[in-house]
Parts: sequence; C-alpha cells; structure tokens
Amino acid sequence: YMERLKRLGEVQPNPAHLAIARLQKQKRNATLITQNVDDLHERAGSQAVLHLHGTIARFHCNECGAAHLISAIEMNADQPPVCDLCLGKIRPSVVWFGEMLPQHELQQAWQAVRACDLMIVIGTSGVVYPVAELPFAGQRAGATILDVNPVATPISEMANISLQGKAGEVLPLLVPQ
Repeated sequence: YMERLKRLGEVQPNPAHLAIARLQKQKRNATLITQNVDDLHERAGSQAVLHLHGTIARFHCNECGAAHLISAIEMNADQPPVCDLCLGKIRPSVVWFGEMLPQHELQQAWQAVRACDLMIVIGTSGVVYPVAELPFAGQRAGATILDVNPVATPISEMANISLQGKAGEVLPLLVPQ
C-alpha cells in the first residue's frame, strides 16, 4: 500500500483537474465535490474541495480517530504505524467499502447542490448512492445539469446537456485558458 501511495504522489493533475481549478477561479462560489481520494484537485489549484470518500494523503487512527502524520520511516515500514494515543493501527483517511461517508462533507455537498444553478457531473457511474442522488437533487432544486462522461450513465439520461467524451479532453474546451 505504501509503495502505491508514494507513486500516487508522483502523478500530476491532468487537463480536467486544471480546467476545474480554472473554473473555480472564474466562479468564486463554485463548490467542488469529489469522490476521488487523491489530492490532484488541490495540486491543480482547486480550493475548498469536498472529499466525499476521504483523502489518501491524510491518516488517522482506526481506533480513536486521531489524525496522524506519517514519517518517511513509517512510510517505508512493513507494518502500519501505531497511534501514539491508544496504540491502534494508523490507516489512510479514505472511505473503505461498507463504511459511512464523512457526514460533515456530505451535508455540505447536499447544501451546495440545493443552492446551485449549474451542476457539472464528471466521470461518475451514477449508480453508487447516496452520491448518485446529488445530480437528481440538484435538478429538483432547479439546477441545469451538465454531464461529462465517456459512457452513457443514468445521469446522462436525465441531464440537460450530456457531453460524451473524456473529461481531460472535454473540460479544457469548456473552460479554456
């Protein structure tokens, strides 16, 4: 796992991440809600990102929940680090299968969706709930839904505008430099 985490740090934001960051700079009240666990949006320049599935760049104790910074030695160790407070195992701060989404971020996402006038949905299957409900809630609240996806999904079918293609190719055309 740690080896994959180190490699993730070498990955750079793609043109879609950069276009989203440009859009946020142009529209100061734009909210970015993501299911991605990497920090590529932040590295592209996005601010105030709501990570609904957590972030792999942060760590916490699996027992007491305390935040934990990973040292270079711990990063290269064969076993997970141990919490200084309770001796529990330290884990990445991501949502694993079967776990609850972070409630604070989810509440913020619902608030943003209910208040938006345009919602751009990018690259999601549209079948994992409760997040898949967000575009439908936005539409019910009066937002225009723009779907960008390489394949058709349930969201593509309900969207006001559906652009079929890769986000890294489509978004730079929508938000030029």
